[in-house]
Amino acid sequence: MKKPSKNFTRTLSIALFGALMAMCIANSAFAQYEVQKPVPLLKPYAGEYPPPELGGRPDAIVPSDVAHVSNILEEARQQRAQELHHLRARPLLYWRVFAERPLPPIRAAIFLLFFNLLICFVFKRRIAVASSCIRKSFWKSLGVGIIAVFLMASMTRICHETELLVPLGEFTLSVLQFLCLCGLAASSRTLGHAALQKLKIAQPEDGAEPTVLQYLIWIVVGTILVALVVLIPAVLLHNVWFPKLGTRVGMWLSMLGLGALVRTKLGRKELS
Repeated sequence: MKKPSKNFTRTLSIALFGALMAMCIANSAFAQYEVQKPVPLLKPYAGEYPPPELGGRPDAIVPSDVAHVSNILEEARQQRAQELHHLRARPLLYWRVFAERPLPPIRAAIFLLFFNLLICFVFKRRIAVASSCIRKSFWKSLGVGIIAVFLMASMTRICHETELLVPLGEFTLSVLQFLCLCGLAASSRTLGHAALQKLKIAQPEDGAEPTVLQYLIWIVVGTILVALVVLIPAVLLHNVWFPKLGTRVGMWLSMLGLGALVRTKLGRKELS
């Protein structure tokens, strides 16, 4: 069977990348719409600032009015609790809201570096196998990762619909979060080694075991690159809103590594 030409493969890769970016923009636009919805702000009653519904005059306040304001605050608290429960039961919607929030640069970088180092050194062999899978089969790994995330997120939502299966839903969500962290670690390691290899600082992986220092440098460089991407903020330029894509690209990297882990049976079987 004749292999596809390099030009065809390159064109297909560019088309798929463009489709991913279009999905990111649409997802971000929807999240911006959800986040920017007007939310009524209710302040606790204070003598010098009576609520507008009481006429704005301190002398207009009577005990029944105070009780009315207390009821309004209690209803708002209950509504907020229901919204949080609704978001928790829908991981993808919760993720959309989270993706629009600004991340603290230093703490985000330290968080990524800590977990990437921990996972890459504890599961060194498995991460190496997943990294090899990413290099050999990039798009298939990404596709499998996307499917795995959607299936586990859907299972979490279904479990939250029934009270008896809520613990199973929480467990599934925890497993998904851990696997996404492992996937991000695998992608960071691969990205760091590829960047150093492009700069002719690192040698290609030919089956030889890298030294601890080399392995550490791969992870640190990859984590720095991922952190720089994740911290890309949203930009408002000439009244045109460019949504925050950094967090979403970081999620794509997580799904890429997750797909590689799934395809290699959690790093236990190398691709032929």
